Amino acid sequence: MAPGVRIAVSLFLLAPYPRGMSPAPSPRLPLPSFHDLTRGLVWPGLLRAGGMALRPAHVGLAFFLVVLLILLSRVPDLWMSTASDGTPILNRPSVQVDRALGEAVGALREARVGAAARKLIALPGELVRAHPLVMAIMLVPLAMLWGVFGGAIARSAQWQVARGERMGWTDAFGFALAKMVSLTAALAGPFLFVGAVFGLVALAGRFFFARQPADWMAGAIVVAAAVGIAILQGALSKRVRAGRIIAAAVIGVVIAGVLVLPQAWAGPIGGGAYGLLLIATIGALLLLAMTVVGLPMLSASVMAEGNDAIEAVQRVWAYVVHSPLRLVAYLIVLGLQGAILVGVVGVLVLGGLEVCAHLATALAKGSGIGDLRQFAMFGERPMAANLDGWQETTGKLMGWWAKVAMLMVVAVIVSFVHAGGALLYLAMRRVCDGQDQTDVWDPRASTRVGAARIDDSETGEE
Repeated sequence: MAPGVRIAVSLFLLAPYPRGMSPAPSPRLPLPSFHDLTRGLVWPGLLRAGGMALRPAHVGLAFFLVVLLILLSRVPDLWMSTASDGTPILNRPSVQVDRALGEAVGALREARVGAAARKLIALPGELVRAHPLVMAIMLVPLAMLWGVFGGAIARSAQWQVARGERMGWTDAFGFALAKMVSLTAALAGPFLFVGAVFGLVALAGRFFFARQPADWMAGAIVVAAAVGIAILQGALSKRVRAGRIIAAAVIGVVIAGVLVLPQAWAGPIGGGAYGLLLIATIGALLLLAMTVVGLPMLSASVMAEGNDAIEAVQRVWAYVVHSPLRLVAYLIVLGLQGAILVGVVGVLVLGGLEVCAHLATALAKGSGIGDLRQFAMFGERPMAANLDGWQETTGKLMGWWAKVAMLMVVAVIVSFVHAGGALLYLAMRRVCDGQDQTDVWDPRASTRVGAARIDDSETGEE
């Protein structure tokens, strides 16, 4: 290219564009949001559990649930507070509950969230091992309280997902009260069934391997029990069938016939039937494991579907069997989220107790101030405390408020369990049944209700 042409081309390129002739700037694409990146995924919905658990209404319901459970643990003290020789029973349920709560709060003070969670999770098993008969008696009222209050939290969380709006605690609690029978049966039913199977296996061993032949009265009781169980099952499922009652009566007659056999006949028959006892035990253990894993979803199933107890339990068991690895992954997501939430809340509340106790007593002078400070920090009377009458009363009141604050931390844990269980149920239902997470039963409408929302892809809004 000639030098003159090269200079002309350079001047043209460097010259400004005339007005109105400049090229339009290329549009800048908006950055993708978190919703855009996770659209179509199920697990991100579980991340809402922490925020829902901190709702004041949910924490309040959980707090009353914790208080009522603590009061319920005091009921066995009416007949088992002291032994026959007058000495106190140190491992009675109320003492075990108080010890577990104290150790959990102590672990939270040291920021050991995992240790606190293990203390609370292991508490039911410890109570069952120490007092199996007492816990069997207390199972139904325990399930009723856990189901009603927890079901209210689950219903409120599910409604927020379905409608995009918050449900008042009175509406949620009223809905849970209306489904109290289904909630109680869904929570207590599997454990009662497993306990009944274990009891029947034990009784079979007793009658087969070391017993005296029973009389006709025992046989009649067995037949009546078999028929009664069939009728109760039909009443709970609202499908009483004559065929099932007849089959139960036949089974009862067979068992009654075995009971009246002499030992020489019963022993070999029991040895031959031991395989059936083994199968029944393994099956009961499998059902127990599925129930424990799916326990957070039982109340949520009743609240979301408005179904009866049997259908709710069957749904949860099916979800556990259908996608166990997906369920474990979702539980890990919820567990990590819950650990972070409880850790932050625990540090805030328990740290606030210590700071407030030091500030409130910083300018106070005189004897007993240090003991009052310990009262306010830990909620318990310090050992070897030397307090006057008014100081003793003041310390007890300060300790009472400290215990309320500590129970609020436990209430946050309980609230998270139920809110997380509600979202976990919706997520597993979406994976296993393909049912939309916004599909929640509304008893006031003739059809199921979902959220009336516009797709974000059409509006570009979150």
